[in-house]
Amino acid sequence: MGSSRIPELDGLRALAMTAVVAQHCGLAPFGWTGVWLFFVISGYVISRNFVQRRYQAGGWADQYRAFMLRRFFRIVPAYVLYIAVAALAVAAVGNRAPLGEVPFLLTFSYNWHMIFDFWSLHAGWAGFGHLWTLSIEEQFYLVYPLLFLLLSGNAHLATLCALVALGPLVRLVYATGLASASIDGAWVGFAVYASSFAQFDAFLLGALIAHCEDALRKRAWVAHCLAGAALLAAAAYVAWCVHLNRSGGATGLDLVRNIFSGVLFGGGREVFVYSAIDLLAAAAVVYAILQKPIFRPLTHPAIVLVGRVSYGGYLYHALVLWTVAGLVGPLSAAPVLLRLILFALVWAITVGLAYASFRWYETPIIRWSRTPRGEGADAVAFPRPQTAAGLVRMAADARASSHPRQLPPFEAPGQGVDCIRVPKPRTGASDDRDWDAHQACATDTAGECQTGVSWASFTHLDPHRRGHAGLRGPRPGADAAGDGHT
Repeated sequence: MGSSRIPELDGLRALAMTAVVAQHCGLAPFGWTGVWLFFVISGYVISRNFVQRRYQAGGWADQYRAFMLRRFFRIVPAYVLYIAVAALAVAAVGNRAPLGEVPFLLTFSYNWHMIFDFWSLHAGWAGFGHLWTLSIEEQFYLVYPLLFLLLSGNAHLATLCALVALGPLVRLVYATGLASASIDGAWVGFAVYASSFAQFDAFLLGALIAHCEDALRKRAWVAHCLAGAALLAAAAYVAWCVHLNRSGGATGLDLVRNIFSGVLFGGGREVFVYSAIDLLAAAAVVYAILQKPIFRPLTHPAIVLVGRVSYGGYLYHALVLWTVAGLVGPLSAAPVLLRLILFALVWAITVGLAYASFRWYETPIIRWSRTPRGEGADAVAFPRPQTAAGLVRMAADARASSHPRQLPPFEAPGQGVDCIRVPKPRTGASDDRDWDAHQACATDTAGECQTGVSWASFTHLDPHRRGHAGLRGPRPGADAAGDGHT
């Protein structure tokens, strides 16, 4: 398992974030699937850190604490900033109803609030609607590390395989139970869509890839088998849905409705659509890890840069879109050409805000959180700021070097980190236990993006997601894949 960052994964993040923005601009009805790509990437990245033994100091409780602290400092600062700015913006226009959702947002229980409407009225404001996916991710982060830390290697791998295989059954049982209590198919479909435990198999599939990464690198043909299986599963799902539509009297374009968008409920849609998407996302991640030639365009420095700031892009795009819609009216009613123009505008503003946030707000906080506490100054990696142009030059140099498929580890987009040689501790044998990396390189990235919708609008699936990154280990080290948050 290599130690260098994988630029292809950042390229996938950039594509996923762009798909989400395109959907919310009324251009890509299946753009929500980018969220599940982020989920798989997140599962892969955080598991890779565990597999590489980045949390070896102390017992399982100390390692769990280290993991959660890094998740906290990577995800929460930008998240809280966005909630604060969005709350002020919506209050400024006289709409205070969405402010009642802030407690659920801050406790990462917003997905359950959207499903079960804990308060008498769910405001469903677009500026907050995409944040439920962060709730799913944080709920996964609470549970998964314990699975890794408390089980042995073989037991953990077997448990992963079992849980991934059980994913469709969990959705089936859950959807059946909900359907027995409600006749609203759109609501049941959204409940499956936004429930954390119904989507954990996406993260776990990414985790399984991390466990098998060495074997995949030695047997690259497995990637083609996985891609073939994913395409067959997706084709079988599409054929089944077309059959259901035809049986219901549909003709023409109606034959392909409610397959990857629309009302994803009935006839097993709420069970198998996510499995098909998960497998396709997993195949893409494996190809990215193996750095297949088909993914070479994703390593363009500009695309990598967008992927590095995709967490902020996911957060901020909803507020940018809300502001633009307030000026020109709902984008769903605009002509296609105008939607394309507004999409380009929203995307550009979003990426600019995400870059600025990551460089001047998130990165300083991450850097502070990773300063050693009681370990002495020798363990500190001193980042040297880089401009966006500097990042592009460094990436271009890497592409032109003898290792064109690898980028140097960065702490953040535009925040390059020079690897500083750190003397190996000589205070005792115990200090050598995991200090085999003599280079201290601080790294972090925005992981996966996300997408969100209110169940009332589920008939046209209006989602959002993000992700995110950064784990605090006992010693600073370069993050090969990019600390993902999804």
